[in-house]
Amino acid sequence: MPERPVNFYIKVPKESVPAEDKMQFIPTRLNCTGIPDLSFMSEASDDNGKTKTPYLKYLIGFVSAVGLVEIICIGIGWLYIILYHQGGEVVDMGYLALAMGFRRFTYTELKTATGNFQEETGRGGFGIVYKGVLEDDQMVAVKRLEGVSSRRS
Repeated sequence: MPERPVNFYIKVPKESVPAEDKMQFIPTRLNCTGIPDLSFMSEASDDNGKTKTPYLKYLIGFVSAVGLVEIICIGIGWLYIILYHQGGEVVDMGYLALAMGFRRFTYTELKTATGNFQEETGRGGFGIVYKGVLEDDQMVAVKRLEGVSSRRS
């Protein structure tokens, strides 16, 4: 479709219209192409001839500041992980501290306490749970593991 010039008429009071020699008319066209007008981000010059890009400078400064803060946070996170979480040692020490509060039993002691694994109490993951009584008459539940290999060093 060919473009035709369109005339606009605005009615204003005579007092508000400056003299024609002082009035500057800058023809503009409407942008109906769907492409946004980003001319406000391009360089413009003020009355002194200096170029100014107010929005672009603030946008670049803001994005740079956010990026810098993000890089610092990632660096601190990695430093924390490297210094305080050396492999799986922390987890292993937790298991060791937990296990030190318990007494170890031999297989023979467990077999005697459960009466040769006679009374089944239930079934759980990795094995069957049996009812047992220790030498000091304390009632216990013993899980006999199935399909689990022992990894002792």
